[in-house]
Amino acid sequence: MENPSKTELAQEIARLIESDPQATPMAYDVLMVMEEADLVTIRDNLERTKRTRNNEAWYDELVQKCGKECS
Repeated sequence: MENPSKTELAQEIARLIESDPQATPMAYDVLMVMEEADLVTIRDNLERTKRTRNNEAWYDELVQKCGKECS
């Protein structure tokens, strides 16, 4: 698997930030001056946060369904 370039990482981070209303905004120019390792860490953290939020939404939906069906 090929490693993504700094540009690809910055674009992916920008998309993740844009899709997360609670993420701290970061200018694209700032991302481009960061080291590649830092960009990978930021991307991984944003993806982890996104997965956690998706899991929380799924769990909340499950609790609501169970609450209605189990009552």
